[in-house]
Amino acid sequence: MNNARLIQYFTGYYWSLQKEKKFIKEHFEQFLRKKADELNYTFSKADWKKTTVYYPCFTVLAGAENFILLKEKRKLNEEERYRLTAVSIMSGLCDDLIDEENWMPAQLFDLLDNRLESLPLSPKAKLILALNEALYKTHRPDIVYEKQLRTAIYWQARSLDQLNPAISTEEILQISKEKNGQTSLMFSYLLDEEWTEIEKEVIAQSGFLGQLVNDTYDIFKDIGSGVQTYLQRFESLVASEDFFVAEWRKLVTLIRESNASKQNKQHLVNRFACVHGYALVAFHQFRDLEQKYGRPVKWSEATRKELVIDMEKWPTRWQLLKAIKKLSTL
Repeated sequence: MNNARLIQYFTGYYWSLQKEKKFIKEHFEQFLRKKADELNYTFSKADWKKTTVYYPCFTVLAGAENFILLKEKRKLNEEERYRLTAVSIMSGLCDDLIDEENWMPAQLFDLLDNRLESLPLSPKAKLILALNEALYKTHRPDIVYEKQLRTAIYWQARSLDQLNPAISTEEILQISKEKNGQTSLMFSYLLDEEWTEIEKEVIAQSGFLGQLVNDTYDIFKDIGSGVQTYLQRFESLVASEDFFVAEWRKLVTLIRESNASKQNKQHLVNRFACVHGYALVAFHQFRDLEQKYGRPVKWSEATRKELVIDMEKWPTRWQLLKAIKKLSTL
């Protein structure tokens, strides 16, 4: 992928971002503010941005708009965009119930099935109820989504096992693979498509890579919270990066084996490279940590400045461009 093509992909992502943000503003922001006022709940600035920007925009741009390239080229329709946005907002709130309010999968299932008698209905839980009611009144998802939703919730809750210092590396990798992979499949079932088995594998593998990217960027926060991720378990940073690249190659192989057109296959590889290239930026920043803190890295001794990736810096942005071009050729 040359520089001109790279600019083209970033420009495409930018305009898709503006379109999704406009859609959220028109269809969801007023609804959320009104419900929050009724529940006497105030979003923090960070929570509001996560709820109305990060979760839905990533779901649409890095997920659904890529998934549809596996089919005949087309754009998301209005109903698909509504379902994806609503469910991604609910997913963020469900994550908070699990991570912050210690909800179990069975409780979330009861919430979504409207069995409320024994549930601790916090404002966030009531927001989920309101969103779910609005979704089913106007843009009811297919039953296959409902089944996949329960699988995704189960694995999201299983991620709490990563707080156990005794968890094995194999368990960490399984949870990482299933948590985001099953969630990606859940979102794909909100599209008006029938997916082949190979297409499902592409979607799930892209979710796994997304989780690996997230783990590289959240390492400082994860260390402080006691969350165990693959970065802390591999014997070296080279081994961690090699593992990531091997999983990327698996994704590319699956894309090549799909029935998408040759042009769409290349578009999909390049678009995913724009998303997953961030991991290589993190590995580039971490490259000197072994010399300073030993091998394997004593992550708890590293500073925030060493572990947090600052994408506002131009050298880091240039590194991202190199990383994307590298991934697109693997």
